[in-house]
Amino acid sequence: MRRPKLPTFSGDALHVWLHQHRMAMGTAVAHIKASPLSTLLTVLAIAITLALPNALFLTIDAIGDALGNQGGRAISAFMKLSVDGRELHDIAAELEKDPQIERIDVITREQSLQRFRDSSGMDDVLDLLPNNPLPAVLLIHPRQDIDEMETLERLAMKIEARSTVETVVLDREWMGTLFATLSAFKRFSLAMLLLFALLVALVIYNGLRIEVLQHRHEIEVIKLVGGSDHYIQRPFHYHAVMLGAAGALLASVFIAIVFVILRPHFAELGAAYDVALPLQLGGGFVVTLVLLAMILSLLSSRLSLGALLKHIRP
Repeated sequence: MRRPKLPTFSGDALHVWLHQHRMAMGTAVAHIKASPLSTLLTVLAIAITLALPNALFLTIDAIGDALGNQGGRAISAFMKLSVDGRELHDIAAELEKDPQIERIDVITREQSLQRFRDSSGMDDVLDLLPNNPLPAVLLIHPRQDIDEMETLERLAMKIEARSTVETVVLDREWMGTLFATLSAFKRFSLAMLLLFALLVALVIYNGLRIEVLQHRHEIEVIKLVGGSDHYIQRPFHYHAVMLGAAGALLASVFIAIVFVILRPHFAELGAAYDVALPLQLGGGFVVTLVLLAMILSLLSSRLSLGALLKHIRP
């Protein structure tokens, strides 16, 4: 007896799934168009909530990078007097292979002597010396993401252990103060990010609650004809994600405007300390902020819709 051919539903199931999501997106857009003022206020609330802590975090990060680029963060390796010329550059090239080192500035013995002449004004005394008494120096700049004093000290000890190095100088007091200050401010900004993320979740919850109440009768009809909870919730999920994405984009605009306004003042502050304080909003940060806002909005929607729809019965 010939076995009947079983139908395959994979293509049909995918088509139905895509159609349902297109319908859900269309319904979400229709909800937004139906209440533009409410949507605008929700997006503004999300944008302000996201802009404040992220602007603070970016500002602290810019200040940390600027202070980290000062000479006090570098490790000065004073070489033995026998080291100069080609050997000095070979040592620098070998040290630059260390993943903890960003770059190395090479200062030869002749350059050390010339710098001392320029800064001291003791040309007559230096001319009386038979030989150059100053050593060559390697000014070693650690990676910017190194923010622990113990890591810098281990790097300095590793450099000092080389046979060609006479001594290593690291401004431990300055670096300890810098790292402690930046750590405190970054922890504060992260705490603010968490608190404001909770506020975004509450804003999303309130917006969804209003939408559910406005479409209560539609939900009752869908439940009456057997619509599943996932089918009912799907347009609200898309609605929440759209609100989160729009709020994050608007927050990026707010941050960019604030940075443009503050940039001249930070340039003056940086000039006073002889450092650059660039306030920048990178494209990567904007994309990350939008994605995180969408994920947070979706999670808030999933956690809140069950409770909101539970009390609506046909």
